[in-house]
Amino acid sequence: MPPTSPPELRRRCGARGGAGTIPPLRPHPPTHTIWFAPHSQTYIIITLYDALTSTSPTAVAISTLLREASAAILFRIGVGGDGIIPQGQWTFLSGTTPSGMTSMLLGVRNAGNHQTTWGVLNAALVAVSGCMQEKGWGPAVFDIYDGVNQVGTGMIA
Repeated sequence: MPPTSPPELRRRCGARGGAGTIPPLRPHPPTHTIWFAPHSQTYIIITLYDALTSTSPTAVAISTLLREASAAILFRIGVGGDGIIPQGQWTFLSGTTPSGMTSMLLGVRNAGNHQTTWGVLNAALVAVSGCMQEKGWGPAVFDIYDGVNQVGTGMIA
């Protein structure tokens, strides 16, 4: 006697198990990726949403956001030295739309009982950029680790 299959599988494949209609494709869930900053003990665990090619307007805006945020952080370190991010959070806006609206947002805050420093944040943004160069550009959330400790969490929208 042939094995029986659940009713839903029989409906999709036909009563005899032959080829039937193929169910519609569903979007893949977001992917979680671990990415290390070069020459650092900093790494991120990033969840990418809607990864885009590097030539799309959103990808260009995200690349610009990361580049400008990194430049602002390095300027801050150059002027005042490295240290913890004041009030435990930092928001950076980049670019404007033709209507004058901000096109991209980077937000970062401390996680748990640990604090994010400017240097670790910059290393994390280098990791985000490196990951997106390989995996695709798009909105994302990411956790920031300095060694074994999660020190921050961030988002790009």
